[in-house]
Amino acid sequence: MKNNAKDFNKKQFITGAILVFAINFLFFLYAPMEMFFLNKKDLFLDTWQIVGIVMPLFVVGTGIGVLILFVLNVINEKAGFVGIVIYFVAYVCTYVQGTFLLKNIPYMNGRNVEWNSLIWGRLESYVLWVIIIGIVLFLIKRFGKDLFGSIVRYLSVFLSLVLMVTWVTLFVQSKSYLSGDVVATSKNMFNMSSDKNFIILVLDSINAKMANRLFEEKPEYAEVFEDFTFYPDMIGAYGETRESVTFILSGDWYENDEEYSEYRIKAYENSPLFGRLEELGYTMGLYTDELAFDKGLVERFDNVSELEQSVSSYWGAAGCMVKLAGYRYGFFDLKRFCDFNIAECYDYFTPKEY
Repeated sequence: MKNNAKDFNKKQFITGAILVFAINFLFFLYAPMEMFFLNKKDLFLDTWQIVGIVMPLFVVGTGIGVLILFVLNVINEKAGFVGIVIYFVAYVCTYVQGTFLLKNIPYMNGRNVEWNSLIWGRLESYVLWVIIIGIVLFLIKRFGKDLFGSIVRYLSVFLSLVLMVTWVTLFVQSKSYLSGDVVATSKNMFNMSSDKNFIILVLDSINAKMANRLFEEKPEYAEVFEDFTFYPDMIGAYGETRESVTFILSGDWYENDEEYSEYRIKAYENSPLFGRLEELGYTMGLYTDELAFDKGLVERFDNVSELEQSVSSYWGAAGCMVKLAGYRYGFFDLKRFCDFNIAECYDYFTPKEY
């Protein structure tokens, strides 16, 4: 033990500790938060909810990594160096995989993906690892272990600083510093008045011609909608449901001359349709998982309420965050194990009625 303690290379251990911090920051903190910031309009979660999930993952992952390198360095200096090389290759490949090699990744939407048929994505991943391993071995042979250790330290710090700047930029651009999101619930969804109801169904899964043909071929379907007025020539105006519904319900065309969130708030506040329904004494509900809601709608719609910022299962939520990170930054052949329907996250973050 005395010889091991005497031979313990402190500088090499510090290099390994910096590297472990960098790779855990990338995978457990930056990666899931980046996915959240870039897809915030599709993820009705709160920033601090996610921070509360990923921070323990980062701390535990860093602690385990540092412990592993400490043990390897205690065994002997060579084992500690090999550990650093393995971590460094994994770090660089992970960074490049999630930053540049994204073209062949399927959309994460819960659909079955034939991963074995995605040859180019797999080939890119293998080629990347072979190239990085070759470069690392060349650097070690050309410059020696000490200079290679300096390269590891400086590159780890540099990439971490780049990621931190990007993290802050995405945080500000996505306005993730704002909390208090509101959501649509299923409250009173099928509670109808015995006197008079006014119902709007937006059927955007099929076009008007198909709907008309279906009603002609299937009279029983037409009977279901016999009390409805069908508008086959209604124009949604935009490619996505989220934007189209705002226009349909307000009649206010978006000119792209202001933030969309500001336009949406004003469109709903000034909607002649909503104002008229309120004048006639209707209780209103807006049932959809496609729209981003604003606090001003809480009082106007019976089923809209502030999002309950809770985590019902830490391990389930942590699994979702790891999958988000792994789907973007993981080795290609491991991505299939991270593919899931993002809606599953809500089982761990929000009550089921949302």
